[in-house]
Amino acid sequence: MITFPNAKINLGLNITEKRPDGYHNLETVFYPIPLEDALEITILNDSKQKFVLHQSGLEISGEPETNLVVKAYLLLEQEFQLPPVDIYLYKHIPSGAGLGGGSADAAFMLKLLNEKFNLHLADEKLEEYAAILGADCAFFIKNKPTFAEGIGNIERISVGTCKTGCLCLDPRRLFTNKTSLPGSFIERNYKTSGKRMEKLHVQ
Repeated sequence: MITFPNAKINLGLNITEKRPDGYHNLETVFYPIPLEDALEITILNDSKQKFVLHQSGLEISGEPETNLVVKAYLLLEQEFQLPPVDIYLYKHIPSGAGLGGGSADAAFMLKLLNEKFNLHLADEKLEEYAAILGADCAFFIKNKPTFAEGIGNIERISVGTCKTGCLCLDPRRLFTNKTSLPGSFIERNYKTSGKRMEKLHVQ
């Protein structure tokens, strides 16, 4: 069984405050876009391993156990005693670019497991599991344009779709080290004033 986790963009980003845990409270619109990974699972027969992760496409750093698709599987496996699985993940969504690729993979993994193994979990329950995995994972369960608050996990209202085009640029190309967009860049360039974010003039 295969599925295609899609990316999302933020339409507007109002950073309201920095939290004690290091996250930022924000206001934004999460908007799904048709930039996709590919995710497939098959039952792993006659294996002592719970899972085997086969990853291709764009490189992902870290051990398999740290991958969100694996965490999603282990989360449901612990509760529903799922059989061992082969996990095939093809990465097309750039990591660290604010597109939610890892979160989408995790949420779509939950939905894929729910369908394949007939767990009969409602979207609301899937959203609860997704929230355990990451701040914006729950958005990808219903995967519809949504106004979000908090650290991205408090979704308020659904919004209409947009018929205009969208051009996405990888923000890492702004930096010579090609790493994820650093939080310090945001903190240097933006400040919050009540519910309004102001651009600072940086020399």
